[in-house]
Amino acid sequence: IEPVAGAAMENLDKGLVAAFLARLRRDSEKYGSWDDQTILRTHRLVTEQAGHVAPTLAGLLCFGTYPQEFFPSLTVHILAFPTRDEGQTGDRGERLVDNQKIEGAIPMMISEAMRIIKRNIQKGRLVKGMLGDDLLEYPEDFIREALVNAIGHRDYQPLARGSAVQVKLFPDRLEIVNPGGLPQGLDRRDF
Repeated sequence: IEPVAGAAMENLDKGLVAAFLARLRRDSEKYGSWDDQTILRTHRLVTEQAGHVAPTLAGLLCFGTYPQEFFPSLTVHILAFPTRDEGQTGDRGERLVDNQKIEGAIPMMISEAMRIIKRNIQKGRLVKGMLGDDLLEYPEDFIREALVNAIGHRDYQPLARGSAVQVKLFPDRLEIVNPGGLPQGLDRRDF
């Protein structure tokens, strides 16, 4: 709900905002009579700041044209390694098979991350009579859910905004790491 210093409504993608508002109005009668600003304010995507309406951190991350203008490290970084161990080189001396930094609003980052991950994981083919289905090494729904959780539940406190969500692809596994840790007072042993 934090207002973003220097951000204005012009920093939000009008198409993304319009699609969000249309979906809310389509799915719930209560929003039919509400104006756009009231809906956005109710969902804490915008707030009043110094006499004008401005995007919140959530609003900018979800609907911003380029949130990294204000938060350069709130990105997704995908690294594909040639071996099972980070830092080891492959047969040709390569340290990475792929290295991509993804920017934009969260929905765009998830979509682009999915495309890059699918490009870098193993695929098989299940033949059914004359037709067949592609089988990914990891179920697509699993990958998307893990990405959404990593981005949505990362630490957005000011001190943690300097780190990207990392997706690490190895020949034998997929690791997704998000910045942050447990809230103060909790320990991993508590779970």
